Amino acid sequence: MLNKKIILITLIVLMIILSLLTTKLLFVNKDSNSEVQEVATSENLEDLSIQQLTEIRDERIDQNVEYLNNFGKPSKQSLQDRKSEILNSEWGLVSFFNKNYNNLTEKEKLIKQIKLIEYLNSNEDIMYPAGEYFNLSNEECQLSEYLLQNGKDFNIMSYENLKFLINNLEDVSKFIDYDIKEAIDRIYSSINNIDSSIKISQEQKTDLNNELKKISLDNNINIDIKNKIKELQD
Repeated sequence: MLNKKIILITLIVLMIILSLLTTKLLFVNKDSNSEVQEVATSENLEDLSIQQLTEIRDERIDQNVEYLNNFGKPSKQSLQDRKSEILNSEWGLVSFFNKNYNNLTEKEKLIKQIKLIEYLNSNEDIMYPAGEYFNLSNEECQLSEYLLQNGKDFNIMSYENLKFLINNLEDVSKFIDYDIKEAIDRIYSSINNIDSSIKISQEQKTDLNNELKKISLDNNINIDIKNKIKELQD
C-alpha cells in the first residue's frame, strides 16, 4: 500500500515538473517570436543584412497576397504566381525601384520596398504589378511616413491629417523625394473627390479648401507651391 502511495506521489511530482517545463517552453517560443516580429517591424532596418531584408520583404508580400482569400479561395499555386508577378514582372515591385531609384544601393531599395509593402498591408491594399500603381502608392506611402514621423496616424485621407499636410507643405517638400506639385495634386484630389470610404463632411471640405487658399496668398510660401494651388483652385 505504501509503495502505491509513493508511486502515485512520484507520478504527480513528475506531471507538475513536466507542466512547468512545457509552460517555460511556450514562453520561450513566444518571446522568440516577439523578437523576430520586433526585428521585422523595427525602424532600424539599416542594421539588417540584405538577406534578412529580402526575407522580410518576401514575408510582407506573402501577407499581401493572402488578402486575395477575402475574394474567394485561390489555389496555393495562384498565390505563388501572383507573388512572382508582383516581384519579377516588367512592371513589378523590383523593376519599379530599379528604374526609379537606380542611384540607391540594393539595401536602400529593399528598405523602401518593405516600407511601401507595410503601408499597403496596413490598408489591406492588394498589390498588382503595374508601374503607375506602384508610383502612386509610393507617393502616398511617403506622405503617410511624414505624418507618422510627426506624431500623426498613417491615414492621409482624414480631415486632421490633410489639414496638417496643407499647413506644412514646405516641410513636406523637403521630406518627399518627388515633386511637391504632385503631392498637392493628391491632397487636392483627396479633398474634392471624396469617395464613400473617406469620412469628410462638406464643412470640413470647405475648410480645407480655405486653408489651401490661405497658403496660396501667403507671401512667405514657396512660389511653386502657391502657383500650383492657384492653378487647381482657379
